[in-house]
Amino acid sequence: MADFIELYDIPFKGLETGTHHFGFDLRDSFFDHFDNDDSKGGSISIEAEMEKKDYLLSFSFTFTGSIRVICDRCLETFDMALAFESVLYVRFDEEKKAEDADVIYLDAKEHKLNIAEYFMESIRLNLPIKRIHPSDENGVPLCNREMLEKLEQHRAKENKEKTDPRWDSLKNLKDKKY
Repeated sequence: MADFIELYDIPFKGLETGTHHFGFDLRDSFFDHFDNDDSKGGSISIEAEMEKKDYLLSFSFTFTGSIRVICDRCLETFDMALAFESVLYVRFDEEKKAEDADVIYLDAKEHKLNIAEYFMESIRLNLPIKRIHPSDENGVPLCNREMLEKLEQHRAKENKEKTDPRWDSLKNLKDKKY
């Protein structure tokens, strides 16, 4: 398992000051490595551009691909397209400081950065809250038909009973201005 996680190491110590490019491909085995209820696998390509300075590394990441998620409506898995960009800064400091969302502090003696957890967190944060199958060109959801029919059968019926007229009179009072 240690070999797997090393695939996401960025060795920066021997690199010259300037811009460097890296590429990463995240497949099902990457997602299996993490305790992850958000996804069931996927295929995401990441292009990374790193600018190395004396006491700072600046990363720009471009994520493109799809991730396998469970539909909130019909409970079937589907591949959801995902595309986003992120920025990460790595500062070198002898003193450990609390990490910010976009800043990581490393000891000046470090020679590599493992970026796997950052990738997983970025993907989780960029997933929409509501995950539903997309619709076809006619606007019809691509969800499981049987499940949609069952949901419709169990949908609560609207209660259109007549209201008590005494309450209707009270509702009118709140609209009046004195």
